[in-house]
Amino acid sequence: MYEASERDFRIVLIPEAVSGTYDRGREELENIGVRLMNPRECRDWFSERRPSAFTENDAG
Repeated sequence: MYEASERDFRIVLIPEAVSGTYDRGREELENIGVRLMNPRECRDWFSERRPSAFTENDAG
């Protein structure tokens, strides 16, 4: 995550999906630009920003 942060990638972590997360670790990740989300927030974020996998021309 540190290298991805250094390269300005957008990084999302769902703490519920990673074992052993703790408050200090989450704070450190946020300090380097990692966005912490719960599963619903992540799903909503992707559905708002990702283009549809299919276009109208593909649907047939």
